Amino acid sequence: MGRLSDALAIDIAMAKYCDLMPIQRFVKAAERMGIMALPPQSLIESTHQLSQFVRSVYKLIKQEVLNSKVLHADETPHRMLEGDERERWYLWGFATKIAAYFDIRDTRSGDVASELLKQSVCEYLSSDVFSGYGQAVRQTNEFRVQKGFPLIRNVYCNAHSRRNFKKAQNAFGIEAKYFLDQYRSIYYLESHEKFF
Repeated sequence: MGRLSDALAIDIAMAKYCDLMPIQRFVKAAERMGIMALPPQSLIESTHQLSQFVRSVYKLIKQEVLNSKVLHADETPHRMLEGDERERWYLWGFATKIAAYFDIRDTRSGDVASELLKQSVCEYLSSDVFSGYGQAVRQTNEFRVQKGFPLIRNVYCNAHSRRNFKKAQNAFGIEAKYFLDQYRSIYYLESHEKFF
């Protein structure tokens, strides 16, 4: 990765993109540990070189996700700290039991999910009830009908649903308890994967 060690390049990328630490703050932290005169522009360039180095692995992870019949999806705002006119982007995640693929986009539009789903063999999409996923499944299913491919079914996230029953517990104690007990049984079964 050039003049920097691989370990330092990875540490810089993790600090910048996972911990959202600006490069100037990383330089100051390094100085406190006795590492002086790290050039900020070289540090940023090292993250770009690292991304090129791992690009083939990233593509393989995406392909693993595209080949799964069951996908879990979520999106979350991602703050940009420097070097971009936009204050926020969105981190889109698509995961299976063995792989997780992430994509950063400047939009929360369901078109992002639709684009991925049209390339996939997914038949079950587990997500929250964000309307973008409903839109993505509708668009993808229209595409799949034309191609004669299997349709996708929404299977909404139990954790999100359970939260609503938990909130309702004060006002509707008996009714909420029934559903919370059902979720307890579901989670028990999930913890014993041999059933699936």
